[in-house]
Amino acid sequence: MFLLLFFLVLTSGNNNGQLGKIALLLKLTTSVSKYSISRDMVDNSVDFNLNLLQITAVDEKNGAITLKLFLEIYYNSPSAAWNASEFGDIDSLSVPYDTFWATHITGYDILEIFYQNSDSQIVTSDGQVFGFSSMLTIKLSCSFDISNFPFDQHVCSLKFGPWPLKKAPLSKYDIVILNNPIVLETYVPHDGWELITPVYLSTHSQSSNFLSLNIKIRRRSQFYTLVVIFPAVLVYAVSGLVFALPVDSGEKVSLAVTVLLAQVFVFNTILNILPASSLHVPKLAYFNMAVAIHMSLTCFQVVLVVALHHSNSSRKIPKVFLCLLNPRLMKVLLLESALPTAKIEPKATDQRESDARDSDRNQHDSNTELWMKVASVCDRLFLCVHTLIMISVLASLRSFGSN
Repeated sequence: MFLLLFFLVLTSGNNNGQLGKIALLLKLTTSVSKYSISRDMVDNSVDFNLNLLQITAVDEKNGAITLKLFLEIYYNSPSAAWNASEFGDIDSLSVPYDTFWATHITGYDILEIFYQNSDSQIVTSDGQVFGFSSMLTIKLSCSFDISNFPFDQHVCSLKFGPWPLKKAPLSKYDIVILNNPIVLETYVPHDGWELITPVYLSTHSQSSNFLSLNIKIRRRSQFYTLVVIFPAVLVYAVSGLVFALPVDSGEKVSLAVTVLLAQVFVFNTILNILPASSLHVPKLAYFNMAVAIHMSLTCFQVVLVVALHHSNSSRKIPKVFLCLLNPRLMKVLLLESALPTAKIEPKATDQRESDARDSDRNQHDSNTELWMKVASVCDRLFLCVHTLIMISVLASLRSFGSN
């Protein structure tokens, strides 16, 4: 009590105001309790006002989100009202914190909480007691479903409720929510996450003393689209040029391996961004895995085409490969017609040939051309298969962002 009187003396500017504040404080301390709820509290309720100021951090790898909130709690008690004319026309009184009773609200199921409480309480002449106001920095756990990365959105829940003190047992009262949905005029947007509005406070189903706040956030996907998805799709689209490169260039296999390594590099970049979790695997990871498998198959196909192109001309061409030289098939594949049948199945050497060496040379050249023709047909068929698979894989990107 003496400390309160000393506080008022220091904060008063004149003697009349000084005496009025001292008299008013004496009245209030005898009529308003410090450790228990006022008996004449209007509707036995406490007004709860919450403002969301900022989402300071989102830690997906550790499953946590940090919020900055402003919390204000006040109530109306007729025993705290006074006639301003009787106390030097004083309309409001500011006293040190914890002078009058105030409910202590805190967050439940949280990881960390930091209070920046106001060092004073304010009472107005109409009986309004502003008992508790604080800037809260709360770190709470949140489950992140990153299946639709980078078009994902999440819901993080925060539960508020009274905290019982040793000197002030938990009182029974109702919490009245003000400004629901909560006011976001002072909210500072996050550069990586978008807050989905409106944001509502709701009373807990089991007790009116507890409140729930659901924060819905959506990832800003522009950065990831330009830096992650676009390069991955571009590298994948370029892979089709492997089949457009002539075998004689000597760079067909090198280009296929280079595209595969580029895709692996993009995949490694995505892994460094995403949290390690087996519960929710991003669709983008499946996309990159499918692309890596497809590119590995493409490398195998390219090696096969090169091997056929440079096949030993002395080897007899299997009938399976000869079926690929069907004129209709080659016309569909936009290739030149097959070699004449006489060259495909060479007959015995004409007895009128005078030089057997010329016959062997013709046979050698004929087989070489046939192997090159088979390689060209296989190369064009692999291009068609590659295009169909690529279209199917790229079509899967349409599912991104859908639940």
